[in-house]
Parts: sequence; C-alpha cells; structure tokens
Amino acid sequence: MAHCAEPRIMSAAKLWLEGDAIRQFQRVAGHEKVVAAAGMPDLHPGKGVPVGAAFALKDAVWPELIGEDIGCGMRVYKTDLLLRKLKLEAFARQIEDRFLADEQRPALVFRDIWTGGSTGVRDTAARGFLTSSGEPTGAHGPLPVPPREWDSCVAALGTIGRGNHFVEIQAVEEVCDVIAAEQFGVAKHDVLIAIHSGSRAVGAAVRNHTLRELGNSILDGKALQQWLGLMNGALNVALCNRALLAWRVAASVRRCSWSLLLDSHHNYVSLETVGGAECWVHRKGALRAGSAELFLLPGSRGDHSYLMQGTGNGKWLCTVAHGAGRKMARKEAVAKMKLKYKRAELHRTALGSHVICDDNKLLYEEAPEAYKSVESIRECLEVHDAAQAVARLRPLVTVKC
Repeated sequence: MAHCAEPRIMSAAKLWLEGDAIRQFQRVAGHEKVVAAAGMPDLHPGKGVPVGAAFALKDAVWPELIGEDIGCGMRVYKTDLLLRKLKLEAFARQIEDRFLADEQRPALVFRDIWTGGSTGVRDTAARGFLTSSGEPTGAHGPLPVPPREWDSCVAALGTIGRGNHFVEIQAVEEVCDVIAAEQFGVAKHDVLIAIHSGSRAVGAAVRNHTLRELGNSILDGKALQQWLGLMNGALNVALCNRALLAWRVAASVRRCSWSLLLDSHHNYVSLETVGGAECWVHRKGALRAGSAELFLLPGSRGDHSYLMQGTGNGKWLCTVAHGAGRKMARKEAVAKMKLKYKRAELHRTALGSHVICDDNKLLYEEAPEAYKSVESIRECLEVHDAAQAVARLRPLVTVKC
C-alpha cells in the first residue's frame, strides 16, 4: 500500500480547529508508516499526538498514538425511569449521597477482570445487575499474564476519573429519526444513563510497561503481538470499569430495569480493511461507527448530547467524533471561569441540569464554555456523511469526580 497521500480533516466553514491540533495531525499523518489518516471535527491538541483522529498503519502499531487512556469509551443504558415522575432536585441529591459512598464498590479480583472483563466480577449483587442488563463479553485476543504489581490497579475500578470523564443521567428530548429510534428501542422522554470512562490506572501501567520493555517506537512482529495482548487486557478492564460505574448508579436510584444500548471504545487499535488491505487502525478520541451502528456524541455538561448512527464511510476510516471537543485549554478555562463564576453557580447549567462534583478545579476546567457546541460537531458529521442523528438528549444530572 502506498504512503498516505491525502490525510483528511472533517471540518466546516464555521467550525474552529486549533492550529496546534492541525499541526500535530499533519505531523503524524506524514510519517512513512501511516497509510491513511482522518481527523474528526472535535480534533484538539494532545500530548504530542492529536485527540480526535484515526490513523491506519500497515503491519505495525504505534502505541504512542493511543497513549495511556487505553479503552476509554462510552456506554449508554436505557432505563424504565419515568421522566414525568422525577423530582430532579431530590433525584440529584440521592445520587450524590449514595453514589459517592465507597461502600458501594464490590470486592474485585484484578486477574479475573483482565481476562474476562465484567464477566470476571464475582460480587453477587453486581453480577446480578450485569447479567440482567445485557453485559457484553470482553476481548478474546492474546492476553499475557499481567505483572503482579498491577493487581493494585483494582482499587481504582468503579471510579470515573478526572478530565472529561463523567456519568450522566439524560432524557430523550427529541427524536430525530423515527424509524432508527424505533429500531434501537428509543422514544421521547426515555431516561438514559451515559458513562464515559476507561481502564483507569491500568492504561498508565500498560504505557509505562511498553516504554520500559518495548521502547518508544512503532512496533511490528513479536513486539506488536505483545502490545496487542496488553491492550486487550486494558480493554477488558475498561469494559468492566464502565459496568461497575453503571452498577453503582443503579444502586443509587430506586429499583428500575436497565438495558444496554451501546458500549464503544474510542482509544484503541483494531485490524481493519483499508483501501483493500488489512491495516491497524489507531483511534485516539475517536470511535468506529459502521453502517447503522449506534453511538453517543456527548456535549459538554451544559449542552445536549446525541444518539447517532454511523454510515460506515470508508473515506473517514468508518470513524466519528467522540464528543464536542475542547476549544479552551484546562489552565485557560480555570483562569477565565474563576473570574466569571462563583463555585456554587457551576453546579447548575443553563439547561437546568445538576452537576455533582467535589473537585473545585475540575468544575472550572470542565465548564461548558471550554467546549465546542455539540451542534457544530453533529452538523459536520452529517454534512460529511459520517453519521446521522437518531435522538437529541438533555442532561439531567452530571457526575464528575
């Protein structure tokens, strides 16, 4: 396969893209091993490599394109909670009081989770919830035995993590595609639970191990297979982490039924056909969305989100954005938002939703103004035939900690 000749960035006239992000994207796309590249409309600068992009390599993997947040992704459940009966103030307080209680986290065995994802959870109450809600199985590829010191990573499971990660209760405000919504079992006023988190401490452990044992370089042959095994274990852990977060929310609200709508990673590598040849597609802050495949496009905590379905457009490596994307660096956001808002004002949004967060700095870092409009991202995905909206979602309660 020829070297990448036309790296593409999905953009629009009114969509702002940061110069540093474009330069990072072009630098990676210009590497001799990269045969195809697609930048998403939420493209923004990362630690040396851009966030919101997909890169295809032939016969090689480049771990640094994924970084340490391996397996980060989105999970969405549909519940039978009745929106008209939710007293939002009391509901938010109930979640805050119960979700943040450490005693809700079950005892876990790291190696069971590394091998089997959420099927490795042995706690009776958690297992019952996971089984009834339609929990998917984990990765089945090569799975090396993790170093014994990684067992301590289990302490972080069932926690959200910092940055843009969250747990959010949402309501279906508008159905955009009636036929698709019916196919996915989604209707107006449905109450959904969305979760954005990853493998927590395990991703960092994998990255450090990779740098120490395999080096900071593009891998092929035996080294490629070794890294894929580590990635698969981290993907299993990430899957389990999102499941445990869901179980903790379920234990915080009144009894109701849950059914899994989707779970998708957006920091990982997979073997796919690109231009008629098998390639390792690296997605960093971007997710695969094949034809009619459902995914969540989240906005900031003060904006709407969208359930969308992919078109499987090969021009974009069957890839879509994973969110609204930052337009303001974290340090800049803290400085500006502290001048504009008092801390208490950030616990409610313009849409009337509640924000649960006990970290003052994170409250300012993740202010809605620090992000692009989700509408601009949705429109761009649709204009470029990468995805179509199924339903618009309104936030009710957002948990960040």
